[in-house]
Amino acid sequence: MADEYQSTEDLYDTAAASSACSPYATSSSLLVTFYASCSATDCVAVLTQLAADLPANQKAELNDNLSVCTADTTGEVDSSTPVSTSSDSTSPTPASTA
Repeated sequence: MADEYQSTEDLYDTAAASSACSPYATSSSLLVTFYASCSATDCVAVLTQLAADLPANQKAELNDNLSVCTADTTGEVDSSTPVSTSSDSTSPTPASTA
């Protein structure tokens, strides 16, 4: 479990720097974005742990984005759906990088 004093930004930066997610992550001073397909199971696992470590008020968006990969479904998952996360209080669209 993450150190309770670790900032949300640090949690996102750590996930982005992980070997599982670094190929799928882009970051700036205010935004960390993950563009991982559901087939990138190692990165999905890192992001699932990130969601577990986030404060309760910041989990919903990430959990919603991850649900496309973690839902028990017999349908085919659109692997082009990006998982977009933000370490600030705004909620940019997945296509937004600013």
